[in-house]
Amino acid sequence: DTALFLLSLHQFDPRRDGRQDMHVNPKELISVICPSSDRRHGFHPLLYANFCQQTYSPRELVVVDNGRAPSRFLQARAQEDVRIIYRFYFTDNSRDVDILAAAYEQHSERMGGVCRKHVGFQRREGLSLGLKRNIACHLSRGAVIAHFDDDDLYAPNYLACMHRVLLATEREAMAGRHTAGTGDLFPAAATLSEWHIMDLSDQVFGYFDPKTDSLVEDDMRD
Repeated sequence: DTALFLLSLHQFDPRRDGRQDMHVNPKELISVICPSSDRRHGFHPLLYANFCQQTYSPRELVVVDNGRAPSRFLQARAQEDVRIIYRFYFTDNSRDVDILAAAYEQHSERMGGVCRKHVGFQRREGLSLGLKRNIACHLSRGAVIAHFDDDDLYAPNYLACMHRVLLATEREAMAGRHTAGTGDLFPAAATLSEWHIMDLSDQVFGYFDPKTDSLVEDDMRD
């Protein structure tokens, strides 16, 4: 709580934004997280539809949003659906930049015919994508965390498939006597090795496999 409070320059307030514990076994719960911004509010109905059609249960959706106005759609869904956790933070700039990053600002000043260069620091406004994701993880109650992009499509069995892979990895870890994580689950990660894509300009679907695609450089295939 303290770290996020400081890193967000007091925007994340655990007294206001914190959560009560859910009456669900956290080992069974999957928390779907999504960092977003006001420029992406048009995708929020798609995000919610992707979440609702998932066959895996129990699950929750945690969205951390920023910008000049909250998402009316997700505000309404959070009132109706207890599985939806929505947090909005007002920022003048909705770009995903690091709020603690200092940008070098160099300018010249002429005094008495002498050009002097000054280097200073200027904070950038906004919330970084990473900080929003960390806040979402902090608010999550599941031992398993899945990431959704708000502009992507996910098959109904996406979470169920990923969960099966994680359980298989856990069984392998137990057989190898690896150390469990702090949440009583063995630390593991699962990601797609290939996926379908669509070109919005001509509405053509395609298939992408980074291991075999000629556009991917050899040193980036693994």
